[in-house]
Amino acid sequence: CKAEYLDTLSPGDILPCTVTHIEPFGAFFVQLKDEATDKTVKFTADMQKFVAETEGEAATTAFTITADNGNAKSGAALAYADNAENAFNATEDVRLMRNLLGNSANELSVYTVAGDMATSVNRINDARQIPLGLFAAEGNVTTLTFTGVDALLEPSLYDAETGTDTPITEGMTLSVNGASHGRYFIRAKGAGEGTTGITDVETGDGGVNVYSVTPRQVVVSSGAELLEVSVYSVGGAMLGHESVGGGRTAVTLDGIDSGVAVVRVVTADGQTTRKLVVK
Repeated sequence: CKAEYLDTLSPGDILPCTVTHIEPFGAFFVQLKDEATDKTVKFTADMQKFVAETEGEAATTAFTITADNGNAKSGAALAYADNAENAFNATEDVRLMRNLLGNSANELSVYTVAGDMATSVNRINDARQIPLGLFAAEGNVTTLTFTGVDALLEPSLYDAETGTDTPITEGMTLSVNGASHGRYFIRAKGAGEGTTGITDVETGDGGVNVYSVTPRQVVVSSGAELLEVSVYSVGGAMLGHESVGGGRTAVTLDGIDSGVAVVRVVTADGQTTRKLVVK
């Protein structure tokens, strides 16, 4: 329908076909029936689908994380797909949009990380450990609820602070006090039963995750013990350094507000270097 008709439509035209899905950030209109009295438009989690791009492939329901602090709500979706990338891809992922209410510090937003980008919708190929984070006001308690668990194979919630790994069950909740970046991770072995995607994946790079979602801060985590993290400018100047001895750290940078940085991570399994854009 889209390829055949959309380029020929004029304002007010009615699509001569059935629209089965609306892409992220897609625009649409709702027409009120003459006899209708309720003007509320309702959306449910069951309406959110990752639509297949190949013929014969079924649409899948996403694994979702809903954040609720009693005053506001936020949601994030995650799914595996054979044709997806682990890194952020604007054609398949949706970047987390912040500061929509004019107060970014207090705006409730839950996200997962694609590559080094915080996302609201995250399609991945074979990543086994996906960072989960939350923007929230200091002192506010937020409840995270996990649904659509069947979309992932043996999902669990890893807490890098305590070193615990908890199987995720349908409707499971987690209470988070204030903001959280780099502590929690969604772990899975691939797509759940009945969905498309990889069903047995390797961690790779010792499970090292490097990303930046808050100004002048780089978050690093690893499945192996972190020993040392160094952050440099592209010119070679040292911007930050931490000796760790745990599973995660957040390095606050000096001499840069935003821009490209090089991160050198040393773990018990070896070392890796990543380049990323500091927020």
